Amino acid sequence: MISKLNTLHLKSAIVGLAAQGRHLRNTARKAKGLLRHNLKGRASWVGDEARDHLLAYALVRGRPLEGVESPKTRTVFDKETVLRLCERFYTESSKTEDETWNDFYARKRAEKEAFLADAKEKLDAWYSVCRKNADLLASGGLAALKEAA
Repeated sequence: MISKLNTLHLKSAIVGLAAQGRHLRNTARKAKGLLRHNLKGRASWVGDEARDHLLAYALVRGRPLEGVESPKTRTVFDKETVLRLCERFYTESSKTEDETWNDFYARKRAEKEAFLADAKEKLDAWYSVCRKNADLLASGGLAALKEAA
């Protein structure tokens, strides 16, 4: 079972990054010149981080990535960052009374490796869909994406 504390921590990070992004965009709208440019760049970085956290949250909770993000997205996510977040926030069930600590740690390690392998497989498949659609959108716009579908 996934620890609720870890998923709550990940969810609060998503909410915090979204709020920070809104604040930066509102501040950038009022600013001028180089400050505006810097604030827009920072807001873009915060948005990318929020997206990576949201994809990791979906994987940890077992949600399909299609329900979290549209395949028509124009940008491709960072697979390594999402996998690192999955590894950081994924925890398994606790030790049962009849197993030794060595057995528990071996089971815990095996479960985590199996989860990360599955997450990497899902991310690779989703990455290829996003990459293909981003290339189609860049080359021919939305009409080319509709023709491919």
